[in-house]
Amino acid sequence: MSTSPVKVRVVGPVALLAAVPYLVGYQPENSLVMVGLGGPHGRVKLAFRYDLPDPPAREHADDIAAHTAAVLGRNRLRTVAIVSYGPGTLVTPLIEALRLVLHRAGIRIHDALRIEDGRYWSYLCADPGCCPAEGGLAMGSAHPVAQALAGAGLSAAASRADLAATIGPVTGPDADAMAWATQQAKTAFTARTASIGPDAARLASLRTVQDAITVYRDDRPSATSPHWPASP
Repeated sequence: MSTSPVKVRVVGPVALLAAVPYLVGYQPENSLVMVGLGGPHGRVKLAFRYDLPDPPAREHADDIAAHTAAVLGRNRLRTVAIVSYGPGTLVTPLIEALRLVLHRAGIRIHDALRIEDGRYWSYLCADPGCCPAEGGLAMGSAHPVAQALAGAGLSAAASRADLAATIGPVTGPDADAMAWATQQAKTAFTARTASIGPDAARLASLRTVQDAITVYRDDRPSATSPHWPASP
């Protein structure tokens, strides 16, 4: 598993649409995704999403706009790209609220896109040459940006449910084995704490966890054993 940063140049709405699933980890639906940009080159600094309120309500739109401004402000970001997924009846009230609140907060909207059924529209672009009335065609996973990100090892699940399933609870024999191993570790930890003291045991446990994380990141077989100090 590579730990090197992945650098991809995202230019234009089609490239941004191709990148968003890899920023949030799955293909959004009925969602509003905020991509915070910062630095002299407009690099992506963070991405976060909201469910589209359905039915639309002004108070919900105002809450989302205020929260967006707070998150961007807390991260000292003054530019955001907005990508929405769903029908205009649900998206447009949110965009209107965001434009008002973010303008007051001094945050610039780089672009505000809506995508539905494989086509996208911009709320900011009025040029029919690049933003036709029938919508532009989104390339999705076929775009070079998506292919570059996938080739670098990033993944985008087909849906939020599919992503959630990857961290769902373990059941069956694997769950029984985990429960047994956990109980054995607790027993060993309790016994060792009694002989070396809680502070030394806590430090040893922390070092062991740190080693395990390193093993995972390096994608190599685990050979980690607890760093227990000698008993007095």
